[in-house]
Amino acid sequence: AARLILLGDKDQLAAVEAGSVFAEISADPTLSAECIDDLARLSATPREQIQPAPAAERSGLRDCVVWLTESHRFAASSGIGQLAALVRQGAGAALCAWLAAGEERTIDWLSGDGDDARRPLGEVILTAYQPYFAALSTYLSGAQELAEVFAAFERFRVLCALRETARGVAAINQFVSRHLRARLPDAVAHRAAHALWYPGRAVMIQRNDHLLKLFNGDIGICLPDAGGELMVWFPEPSGGWRRLPPLRLPAHEDAFALTIHKSQGSEFASVLLLLPEQSSRVLTRELVYTGITRAAQQLTIVGSRDVLSAACANRSERHSGLVARLHELSEERPAPNQR
Repeated sequence: AARLILLGDKDQLAAVEAGSVFAEISADPTLSAECIDDLARLSATPREQIQPAPAAERSGLRDCVVWLTESHRFAASSGIGQLAALVRQGAGAALCAWLAAGEERTIDWLSGDGDDARRPLGEVILTAYQPYFAALSTYLSGAQELAEVFAAFERFRVLCALRETARGVAAINQFVSRHLRARLPDAVAHRAAHALWYPGRAVMIQRNDHLLKLFNGDIGICLPDAGGELMVWFPEPSGGWRRLPPLRLPAHEDAFALTIHKSQGSEFASVLLLLPEQSSRVLTRELVYTGITRAAQQLTIVGSRDVLSAACANRSERHSGLVARLHELSEERPAPNQR
């Protein structure tokens, strides 16, 4: 008699394993007349306002799926909301035309054409990280709280489609790290020039360590403690801070830039979505949609018209056989009442 509720975004990237399981079981939001009557009665909602979305395909889960359409990260009418909708529809040409019009101030598109070709990518990234650099400098001078450094860092992130290219995670992390070291106060700059650990280095944990209570995706920032020794600081779920010596950390990497895959579940006030210079099979509609929807207020897209259009047209097709099996089960026995 148990009830299972799965909540997620069917349009985001699928899991690494075979199939797009969540998308497949979410594909059929069909509601029977009886179910609509029950929902209207239970939620005190007029029956005519309950309008199921058209089904992408029949899955054998009728009366079990609801598509929630109101985002609490950004409004559907906002620039990010409109852009996400165009990507979901695969409307690459319309999307590029909308971006080229430049009417939405919360969206910036650097296509490499016209005036934006004269804006170096590195300059755009460093300008976006300037509030973090400033907060770090103030903290090192003793006039800033640790929480303010973390807040400044968490406002912005570079999200990359790939890892090992000129526009990939590794290259961007190296670029930001180099410029951050150069901006440190003179008292620590000479020690940080070639050191692995330096004030302001932000890292993401890559492997769970239950003993240290660190988990895949946790973000820490390297800062000196009261005695001047460099520690990596992590926010505690219950409030406060935990510090660990850098050498004790499990596998980790710099976190100034993340892959879009790694960013799933995250939210940033501002995002720079960095697409490669050439189209790739890994550039899919779901990848672009996931990157766009990490931003809550401001989004910059770096990518040519051709690359962006091709990505919108490239829909991920991964079949697990789950829908066929659900059909078989629905034919074998009556579906239980799960309303």
